[in-house]
Amino acid sequence: MKQKLPAFAVLLLASLALWAACTKPTPFGAELLDDELADYDFTDTITVLCTIEQEDSILTSDPNSTATSFLCGELDDPIFGKSRSDIFSLLQLDFLDPGFDTSAQVFDSIVLYLRYAPSNVYGDTMQAQNLRVFRLDSALIDDKEYYSNNTLPASTEIGRVDGFLPKPNTADSLIVTNTKAPYLRVPLDDAFGKELFALDSAILSNDSAFYATIRGIKITTSAGASPGAMLAFDLNNEAYSRIRLYYHIKDDTVGKAFDFNFSGANKFVHFEHDYSGSEAGQHVGQQSDDLIFLQASQGLRVKVQ
Repeated sequence: MKQKLPAFAVLLLASLALWAACTKPTPFGAELLDDELADYDFTDTITVLCTIEQEDSILTSDPNSTATSFLCGELDDPIFGKSRSDIFSLLQLDFLDPGFDTSAQVFDSIVLYLRYAPSNVYGDTMQAQNLRVFRLDSALIDDKEYYSNNTLPASTEIGRVDGFLPKPNTADSLIVTNTKAPYLRVPLDDAFGKELFALDSAILSNDSAFYATIRGIKITTSAGASPGAMLAFDLNNEAYSRIRLYYHIKDDTVGKAFDFNFSGANKFVHFEHDYSGSEAGQHVGQQSDDLIFLQASQGLRVKVQ
């Protein structure tokens, strides 16, 4: 009489056979090595070579008005040296053909309003700053891409405010009394305002003609001493950032205003860095295995090898 192995015995034998087959190490892909076993080495240490490099340029133009802050100022940092940022921008008519009439209306004043971007302000805000506004000598092009190393000549000053203390976290109302935000007020020259007020209706009815005529403005800030501060403004904030022209109708006491906006117009930021005498400057162009320096705004980058 033949005896059959119990099912559990068959499973036990199969498991032993499989275990025996798996105890002999066989390199993956051994069939490709002509019966020669491959050698394996393991390590938990690698050598990384880092070279500190200065960024060439970055795209900073904002034709679609998506940026939330634009840096403006001078900052002297013991680690990264001196940094500078200037703002260049076109102006956008609040609406076409505002209907200025110098025979029936009287120009009063013109003011630049800049909404702070508090989270991006760096440096000593208790140090007095000087802000200057210039008229561009050549037009900023509305549909052109501008990079951080681009600049435009601007020789005519049209406004300034000296010795002010930045208050990026102090909110105040500008137009709507129940809405407050931190902003800076900069009076502009009457001559610039009167020029805008007297523009031909053909220019005020066409964006391209207006851009070519006004050309744009440049904004700079400086403390004139260390450490300085890098201010930040939200030019695309439609509630606060603008140039506002005030006027009234003759023989009428009711004031009127017209806005020239930054939102909707092309704008860009120009950066400059001077690393001489700074800690980072000693490492620029050098390989480093213990220190790396990273800086935004066309600053420093690290090449890893």
